[in-house]
Amino acid sequence: MIDHIVEDSAGDITAIEVKSGNATRSALQRAKDAEIAAGRGSFVGKNAPESLRGRSVPLETIERKPQ
Repeated sequence: MIDHIVEDSAGDITAIEVKSGNATRSALQRAKDAEIAAGRGSFVGKNAPESLRGRSVPLETIERKPQ
């Protein structure tokens, strides 16, 4: 699951996964990153941006850990 989707001023969209403390990403999460990067996933659910719902868009997923 992606925590945030951000769009920069150039219109590039990036998926953000946030982990706090000593949390690490599971193998399933990393596998989903590869699917998302290849454009083989689609955005669903109430938190998906309306402009992306039902679409398959290749996205880079980056991980952020609060300091």
